[in-house]
Amino acid sequence: MTSTESKLAKSCQRLAIAALLGTLISAYGSYVELTLEENENYEAMCDISEKISCSKVFSTEYGKGFGIVGKVLGEDSILNVPNGLFGLVFYPFFLVTAFIKCGKVARAQKWMALTSNFLSVYLAYLLYFVIQNLCVVCVALYIVNAFLLVFSWQKVAAIERIKQKTQ
Repeated sequence: MTSTESKLAKSCQRLAIAALLGTLISAYGSYVELTLEENENYEAMCDISEKISCSKVFSTEYGKGFGIVGKVLGEDSILNVPNGLFGLVFYPFFLVTAFIKCGKVARAQKWMALTSNFLSVYLAYLLYFVIQNLCVVCVALYIVNAFLLVFSWQKVAAIERIKQKTQ
C-alpha cells in the first residue's frame, strides 16, 4: 500500500467515525426533541443550567427546519421537522459512503460537508446572539461537521493524487 493509499484509507476511517458520532448525537437530539413534544416537563441530560440547555434551544422556532423551512414552506410542511431528524439522514449518508473510493462520491461528500459547516455557522450565530443559550448537542454537531469537512477534503485530495499517478 502506497503512502497516498494509506492516507485515503485513514481519511475514510476517520470520515466513518465522525459520521457515526454525528448519527449518535443526532439520534440523542431527536430523542430529546420528540420527547419534549410529548412531555414538556422532560429534563434532558444536556440541560445543565439555565443558560446551557438543549431543551430550551430545541423548543425555539429554530429547533425545527432550522428556523427556515417553516417560514418558506409553511409550518405544516413535511420538511418542517426537528433539526435532529435531518441529521439522521445526513450523517448516515456519510457513514454508508465513507469507504466508497469514487471521486464523484467524495466530491459530493466534500460539498455536503461544506454546506453543513455554513449551516453550523448560521446556527451558532443564532445560539449565541439570538437565543442566547448554549446547546451542548448542537455544538458537538458543529465540531463533527468541521471534522467531516476536513476528512472529506483529505479523501478527495487522496483520490485525486491516486488518479494522477495512474494516468
